[in-house]
Amino acid sequence: MALFRKFLYVFSGNRRQLFFLVLIFLLTSILEAFGIGLLGPFLNLAGEPSKVVQDNYFFAWAYRSLKFSNPSDLVVWFGLFIIIVFIIKSIIYFLSKRYSYKILFYQVAIIQERLFDTYILAPYDFHLTRNTADYTNKIAGEAQRFGFMFALPMVESFSHIILISTLLILMARTNILLLITSLVSLFPAFLVLSFLMKRLKNWGRLSTIAREETIKAVNHGLGGIKETRVFGCEDYFRKDLKQHVYKEAEVQVLYQSAQFVPRIMIEA
Repeated sequence: MALFRKFLYVFSGNRRQLFFLVLIFLLTSILEAFGIGLLGPFLNLAGEPSKVVQDNYFFAWAYRSLKFSNPSDLVVWFGLFIIIVFIIKSIIYFLSKRYSYKILFYQVAIIQERLFDTYILAPYDFHLTRNTADYTNKIAGEAQRFGFMFALPMVESFSHIILISTLLILMARTNILLLITSLVSLFPAFLVLSFLMKRLKNWGRLSTIAREETIKAVNHGLGGIKETRVFGCEDYFRKDLKQHVYKEAEVQVLYQSAQFVPRIMIEA
C-alpha cells in the first residue's frame, strides 16, 4: 500500500492521464479476451455449419436476421467479423502503447527536472556528504528505470487485476467449483510472488549501488585522466569498474529472470 501511495505521489500532476491509461489497457485486455473467445465458436461453426445454426441460439438468430440462404455464408461473415475485431484490437493496442510511452517519457522528464532542481537548490552542507555519481545515477538512470521497470508494469498489472476480478466474478456466478479449483491452482504462484517481492527489492537496491559505484569509477578514472596517468592508477580503476559492472550484470540476471517465474507457474 505504501508503494502504491508513492507511485500516486510521483504521478500527482498527471493522475487524469494515468486513469485514462488504465482504461486503455483494460479495454485492450477485454478486446483481446473477446477476440480469443470468438475463435472457439468460429471453429465449431466452420466444422458443422448446419448443426451449429440449429443448436446455437445466437447463430440461429444471426442466420435468420441476415437472411442467408446457406449456413456457409454465415461462416464467411462471422470470420470477417472476427478479423475486424482483431484489427480494431491491434489499432487500440498500438495507440495505447504509444500513449503510454508518451505519458511515461514525459513523466520521466518531469522526475528528472524535479530531482535536478532539488539537488541544485539544496543547502551546501547537503552536498558535503554526497558524491556526484549519486546525482548522475538518480537523474539519468533511476528515473528511466522507474518509468519502464516499475510505472508501466504497475499500470498494466492494475488493468489486469480489474479484468481478472471481473472474470472471477462471472466464473463464480456460473460455476463456483471451477472458481475454487482455479484459485487453488493459482495459490502457489501467489506464494512465490510474495516471496520474490522482497528479493526483487533487494536486487534493485544492489543494482542501484553497483551502478553508482560504476559511475564513480568512470568519473574518477577518466574525469581526472591526467592524474590517473601520472600516479599510475589505471589498473586500480579498471579492477574497480570491472567489479561493479559484473556485479550489476549478475543482479540484473536474477532480477529479470525472477519476473517470469509467476507467469511460468500460472501457465504450468
